[in-house]
Amino acid sequence: GGRQLLTDFAATAPKLMFVFLPLMAAVALPFYRRPRRLYVEHLVLFLHNHALVFLALAVTQLLDTAALVGGSLAGPLHLASAGLLLWLLWYLFRSMRVVYGEGRGRTLGKFFALGLLYLLLLGATMVSGLLYSLLQLA
Repeated sequence: GGRQLLTDFAATAPKLMFVFLPLMAAVALPFYRRPRRLYVEHLVLFLHNHALVFLALAVTQLLDTAALVGGSLAGPLHLASAGLLLWLLWYLFRSMRVVYGEGRGRTLGKFFALGLLYLLLLGATMVSGLLYSLLQLA
């Protein structure tokens, strides 16, 4: 039933990342044609940033969970969680500026465009993983 579907999907999700991140690196290629960047440069940046995103999300989850039982510390814990997420956005933007060496405006445009494509491709990847998990139940 539903519990088995969630178990199968949870087992499939890490494998999906091995497909998703190389796809995302390929999506970045046309954004950086001049100077030409190697595919592996994009892949390394996405791997690095993705690892940091997962770490930051784990820490915010811990902070938010602690806030539920933190009593008077709930406010500061939520504030720390929100601050970490804001820092993460800044870090991702900054990493693009440093790696690709472009100005703020150009980087910001690419940051939002790649971010939107990231969310769309991630959604499609997760839906395909869910469908795969559904097929495994049959």
